[in-house]
Amino acid sequence: MQCKEDGSDPVCKTAAARSGAHFDGALLTIPIASDIGDALAKQSAFKYAYFIQETRKFPVPGARDPYGPDLGDIGPEPSYILTNTYHCDFARLAGFLTSGTTPHITLPCESLFERTASRDGHRPALTIRDKVSFDIRYTGGGWITLPSGNWEVERLAFKMTPEDPSRIGSEGESFFSPQLGAIVKTHRTGESVSAQSKSENTTELISVEP
Repeated sequence: MQCKEDGSDPVCKTAAARSGAHFDGALLTIPIASDIGDALAKQSAFKYAYFIQETRKFPVPGARDPYGPDLGDIGPEPSYILTNTYHCDFARLAGFLTSGTTPHITLPCESLFERTASRDGHRPALTIRDKVSFDIRYTGGGWITLPSGNWEVERLAFKMTPEDPSRIGSEGESFFSPQLGAIVKTHRTGESVSAQSKSENTTELISVEP
C-alpha cells in the first residue's frame, strides 16, 4: 500500500506495526498468511491470448472487518473484485507472429470492465463497456533474463487506444517467447488525460512448471 511520506496516515501506522511489514520509500509491504493468500488467489484469474492480456481478475485484498479496516489484518475475502476482459479476433495474432512479413497490425476489440459491490457497501457494482484498438509493432528479437530463466524473445511495442477519450489508454512493450508461445515480460504505462490519472506496471514470468 502507498503511504504518506510524512508518516501521518493512521492506517499505514497500524499496518506498519505488523510483523514482517517494511517500507520501500513510501510503499509499505505487509506479508499475509499463506492460507489467506491461497484463498484470495482462488478468486483470481490471469490469461494472455498470445501477447495481449485477455483476462485479468483481481480480488482486492481487504481487512477482515470491513467496517473497522485494519489493513495489517487482511482477510480471506476480498473487499471487491475487479475484472478486465478484451474480446478480440485473436486468431489474427497467430498470423502476425508467423508470417514474418507483417511488422505491424491494428486489432479492434471490445473491452469489458467489471467491479463487484464492495463488502463495506461503499462501492456499488459497476460494468463499463468500451471499444478499443491495439496497435502492435514488431521491433526485433533478442534474449532476456528473468527469474524463470533465459528466454529468446520477440519484442513487441503496443498501444491501446479507447474510443472514449475519458477512458485510460496504455502503451508499452511485451517480450514474446516463441519457445513457450507466451509472454514472459510486459511493461505497461496507462494514462487518462480527462481523468488526470496515470498507472505503471511490469509483469514477469517468475517460474515454469511442467
